[in-house]
Amino acid sequence: MKKKVTAKPKRAKRSLRVPKWVKAPLIILWPLRPLGRYFAGAWHELRQVNWPSNRTTAKLTLAVILFTAIMTLFIVTLDYGFEQIVKRILL
Repeated sequence: MKKKVTAKPKRAKRSLRVPKWVKAPLIILWPLRPLGRYFAGAWHELRQVNWPSNRTTAKLTLAVILFTAIMTLFIVTLDYGFEQIVKRILL
């Protein structure tokens, strides 16, 4: 015997919780609800982040600085080399 498929029950709408100190009419606050939800969600996500230790942060920062210095040297060397090649070809 087949069971009847019933529709999902509708979720009750959450009421707007306004702090007691707010005296403004709800019509003024209505456009700010999405902004408030955004910041609440962002704060929730930030609390879930697994932040690295100071030692790990220092190591990774040093790695980035060294990599940047090495790549800068490499690009400057290539630039100088290509400049010399072009000067010899054109002169």
